[in-house]
Amino acid sequence: MQNNEQENTLIIEQERLRKSEQKMKIFNINKNHIQGFIAGVLVSAILFTGLVAGLNPSFLTGSIYTASDLTVEEIDTVYFLKSDSMQLKKASNATENVKHIPSSTHYGFEGIDILIEGSAGEKYTLVFGVSSSDLTNKMTLVGVPRPNPSVEWIPIVGIEIISAHEYGEFYTSSPRGAVVKYKKSGVSTIIDSREFRQASGIVIDFPGIGSHDVYHIFYVVLTGGYDGSIKTLKVLCHNKSITL
Repeated sequence: MQNNEQENTLIIEQERLRKSEQKMKIFNINKNHIQGFIAGVLVSAILFTGLVAGLNPSFLTGSIYTASDLTVEEIDTVYFLKSDSMQLKKASNATENVKHIPSSTHYGFEGIDILIEGSAGEKYTLVFGVSSSDLTNKMTLVGVPRPNPSVEWIPIVGIEIISAHEYGEFYTSSPRGAVVKYKKSGVSTIIDSREFRQASGIVIDFPGIGSHDVYHIFYVVLTGGYDGSIKTLKVLCHNKSITL
């Protein structure tokens, strides 16, 4: 009788050990599967990161800005924003409100680089740049360089506005013609369907002044960030009278 009990105990113990070994095998298989899955995910992530970084290095380093070799002295392009618009328009002799015609004569005033024609309540913002022919197809603008994939920056350290009182052939300039402010950076613009606030600019407000035309001349002095180069632009604001 005792022998039978010992044999039964041995059989039960052997069965318990067998089941325990089976559970360990299942655990090891599941553990190996999980480790293999994690390793596969890591390899895929590394390969993906390497591919993206190869195509776009800034993926790992963060967005970088492009600083132009050009200086403020080479500014030859003027853009403008009307009222609260953020769409840059190029100023030229063909535009209605803002004309960029270096060293021309307007309303009897000589040496005018930029002419802005507005009326009471209107506002314009000027942004300066250079017609760049580089292969990156980026716009070249004056501003405080910050990450922007669509712009090549000409760094700037300062803007100065100098109001002038001049006598033209037929008219006299007066500060009453326009209110002028400058922004070293922070002009809000839409470039490649994205909004940015890095460009430098000049904001011109035309106040309500009465029923006769008033002209205001001022100079914009831009100082470059790398070499201290200076660009001076002469601006004439024509505040048109309000016709009742």
